[in-house]
Amino acid sequence: MNPVFQRLLPLFLLDVNGSLHQMDEALRVLQRDARNPDAGHVVGRALHTIRGSALMMGCDALAEAARVAELLVKREVLDPETVVTLAGARAALGRLVGGLATQAVV
Repeated sequence: MNPVFQRLLPLFLLDVNGSLHQMDEALRVLQRDARNPDAGHVVGRALHTIRGSALMMGCDALAEAARVAELLVKREVLDPETVVTLAGARAALGRLVGGLATQAVV
């Protein structure tokens, strides 16, 4: 593993996990009110941050998954079905991040 990647990975994971946490909180709001614009914005911003950070780290699968989910937030009027899809995307992102975490040297 690239030594620079290895040094940056723990910081990257901390940042991404923070974005996932923000996304979790916003998804809970959206599950009660799918049209809440503030919560939708938080989800979109979290996905955008994850995508950008993943691209800079060369984590292409994570970046692509975040990009696709971000498109849902941008293109769709959020409704309960879209919120369920976003929750599934959030779970998939968590699994990808978990796979990266196994590579981190703490």
